[in-house]
Amino acid sequence: YFLIKKKFIVSLFLFFICLMMKPSSINLIVIIFQIFLFEKYMKKKSFYTKLIYFNFFIILLYTVIIYYKIDIIFLKTTLEFLNDMIKQGVVVHDREYLNLKIDFSFIGILKLIFIKFFYYFKFWDSNFSYLHNFINTVVFVPMYLMTLILIFKNRLAAEREKIFQTNVLFIFSYAVFHSLTWIDFDWRFRCVIIIPLLYNAVIFLESYSHYFDVQKILKKNIKKL
Repeated sequence: YFLIKKKFIVSLFLFFICLMMKPSSINLIVIIFQIFLFEKYMKKKSFYTKLIYFNFFIILLYTVIIYYKIDIIFLKTTLEFLNDMIKQGVVVHDREYLNLKIDFSFIGILKLIFIKFFYYFKFWDSNFSYLHNFINTVVFVPMYLMTLILIFKNRLAAEREKIFQTNVLFIFSYAVFHSLTWIDFDWRFRCVIIIPLLYNAVIFLESYSHYFDVQKILKKNIKKL
């Protein structure tokens, strides 16, 4: 939000605070780089085209590094760990029943990454209680649907659209990041996308508020009678 409003000092301050909070915060650098790249050098393409192109390039680059065992000195230990995880077919850390049998091939690695991408958004599990799965369904399904509707039926003012697109970039980028690294056994790393999803839900309700104005709808129908 502050970055969109061009309040760079506040943005920088919040960025460094977030960066120190957890290891996955390193992905914020990639997100900021994407915002800068899209604004400066890829203005002619649509936002969603840019988002897909950039992240697909990151996925391909990662796959090349892993498959061909390209040595990057400062990431050597991390890459060896991720390589082992891929060979084991790990989808979600410490949930062995979700592991897949895959060939350690270029296509096999890509397949595992895309499966992990969808599992990042998965909110139910056979090991959760019925109540846990029910609550997750009630919470996440509406938020996912509202975000998808706004993506495919965009009726937003310019400033709202900018905020919404930044939220989508944040959500998508973190999904890709964890697809390339790991998804924790209790999905706690997905917590970072809950606030953008809630913000999207608020934008949706605001944009479609005329459909939810019960009093106005009743008055209109009474007049017709």
